[in-house]
Amino acid sequence: MAASDDYRQLRPFDSVAKFVDNQEICSGLTYGESVKDRQTLALEMQTRTLEIVSKVAFLDGVFQIDRHNANGFFSYREPGKPPISGKIDITEVYPDKNAQEIGEAVMRVRKLKADALTYASAVYAKNSDAKHMESQVLRANPGFSQATYGIAINEGFVILR
Repeated sequence: MAASDDYRQLRPFDSVAKFVDNQEICSGLTYGESVKDRQTLALEMQTRTLEIVSKVAFLDGVFQIDRHNANGFFSYREPGKPPISGKIDITEVYPDKNAQEIGEAVMRVRKLKADALTYASAVYAKNSDAKHMESQVLRANPGFSQATYGIAINEGFVILR
């Protein structure tokens, strides 16, 4: 059996991998290099998010952490080893906040995201109320920075693409 026919060697998420002379190639990298690249990416994304969080207000920081944890880049796994997570624990970033404060902040972040998605849907549907909905999103979700509002609204449009 040729190496390229041995589908049993494929690991999850490597469905596009090719086998050449019994060496797995993923996007021009060997499997080991590919795992290291994903590991590096996960850690870089975590570091970048934590740098942003350290410079913004609490609600904006929770928004950034929730966004990071939802994007799917936060974990990697080497064969035969347990997964290592780059997921950020909000309670570790904000040890001075109690569970209720963090829970309320997460709910507010998710409400902002949902309202931004509703606004983006109205724009795509060419709803006549869409012109007024953006200001409603801002009024219904006080306490975030203009940058966070912009990111949330932009991500609403990206989700609908």
